[in-house]
Amino acid sequence: MSGLRHYHPIFALLVVAIIAATAAATDSIDAAERTYYYRRYYSRPECSKCRSSYQCVTRKCWGNRCVYKTTESMAKCFLPECATCSSSSDCITRKCWGGKCVFDTRASRKKCFLKPECASCERSSQCAQGKCWGRKCTDGSIESLKKCFAPECATCTSDFDCSTKLCKSGKCIFDTTESKLKCGLLKAECASCTSGKQCAQGKCWGGKCTDGTDASLAKCFEPECGKCKSEFDCSTKICKSGVCVFDTTESLIKCGLVKAECAACKSGKECAQGKCWGGKCTDGTFESLAKCFEPECGICKSDFDCSTKLCKSGKCIFDTTESKIKCGLLKAECAACKSGTECAQGKCWGGKCTDGTDASLAKCFEPECGNCKSEFDCSTKFCKSGKCVFKTNESEIKCGLVKAECAACKSGKECAQGKCWGGKCTDGSDASLKRCFEPECGSCKSEFECSTKRCESGKCVYDTSESRAKCFKKKECDSCKKNEECAQGKCWGGKCTDGSDASLKRCFAPECASCKTGFECSTKVCWEGKCVYKTSASMAKCFSGASRGSRGEEEDDD
Repeated sequence: MSGLRHYHPIFALLVVAIIAATAAATDSIDAAERTYYYRRYYSRPECSKCRSSYQCVTRKCWGNRCVYKTTESMAKCFLPECATCSSSSDCITRKCWGGKCVFDTRASRKKCFLKPECASCERSSQCAQGKCWGRKCTDGSIESLKKCFAPECATCTSDFDCSTKLCKSGKCIFDTTESKLKCGLLKAECASCTSGKQCAQGKCWGGKCTDGTDASLAKCFEPECGKCKSEFDCSTKICKSGVCVFDTTESLIKCGLVKAECAACKSGKECAQGKCWGGKCTDGTFESLAKCFEPECGICKSDFDCSTKLCKSGKCIFDTTESKIKCGLLKAECAACKSGTECAQGKCWGGKCTDGTDASLAKCFEPECGNCKSEFDCSTKFCKSGKCVFKTNESEIKCGLVKAECAACKSGKECAQGKCWGGKCTDGSDASLKRCFEPECGSCKSEFECSTKRCESGKCVYDTSESRAKCFKKKECDSCKKNEECAQGKCWGGKCTDGSDASLKRCFAPECASCKTGFECSTKVCWEGKCVYKTSASMAKCFSGASRGSRGEEEDDD
């Protein structure tokens, strides 16, 4: 115990020293580590090797390379598919196989180890494009064929030499007229030829290639009115009198071989129309004559001055009444006259030209009901009491000389029918009385108000039991004893009704009302003192909450 107490202070000092040294060493190591790792965090550039994303400026370590999360960065830092490689870590596919970067798929290996475009081949399975044509790898498109084979118009020995896939006469061509022209296998339009086989158009005419259309001929030969020796010089295919013309009158006129309409002439041979009349070319039709000669009503000396071919009293006219009126040789309808010879109609009546028909008279004289002094003032040819009228009752009524049916009157002389009854004009027939007076069953005070000529109890009736029954029947809901008393033809429950639900509801107690018999109810059934229908719904409606006891009285009489 004494020994332990002797060394205790020394031991304590030693422990303290050890603890202090350990703490200092720990601080030194931490500082060194912080300096070391600080330089390595987020410091390595894109595509640098890495073990952790914390080492990369890109903040992403993939495939032991610092990359950004973009397709461009991946492509930049790794070799693409099919690129030559020595290690799988260099490939974006993550696999280096046979010295090339490939994906771990059959399709990728096939893609990277097949022959490229235009490489020689024996079968399609050798080619990346999947097709071997002409012993070269190609996808068959125009662009691919142009890369691998001879171009259009190049020299060839077979179709397999050509990008056009067609070798003809030692030239690569397309199977089109344009290609054959381009490569010199056919001649172009208007080129000299001896046979149609030489021409792109397939036709040789007049020693030139042409398709025979007007447009093609116009390009290759003399135009209309051009000089010629034969038809083969002309685009018109006709040579006449040394001039190219079409086989039409217009073309002959245009090129001066014949004269046009209205031109001066001596013979029809000079004229395109083949006829010369009045010293001018014309075909003799009204249209042609109107163009070349004086028009209707024009001044003339002879028939040859006129398009109408008739000159009368110094005027060109047609041999018609209308033309003579138009040109002032005769007077028109309704014009003032003294004699029929002045008039186109050949008749003068009442001092005016007219043909005497109703239509003509209506145009020239006072109309029906017009004022007049004599019959010569009237289109009706009859003047009565200062009015133009026809000799009919209708006309006299229209013009106010007599009164029409049903008009108020005092004497039959006032009426067109010649009879006045009940203060109105009527001929006394049933039809006339019905039009002018109150009908059967109408209200009245005297018989003179009725078409039936009888007034009883304020109603117009005939002197028959049927008429009285018709006019004095009881209305709906009035009390009754027999069906005959009712206008509806039915008496039920002591009242007039037609038996419909609507009529019953108007005349009798409604559903659920108090009752003693079914004849009091619109429902026709009285049950336990209430009007009900024979339905559970009606029972529930009228007796809701109440127990049903003894059966009440039911009455139903249809």
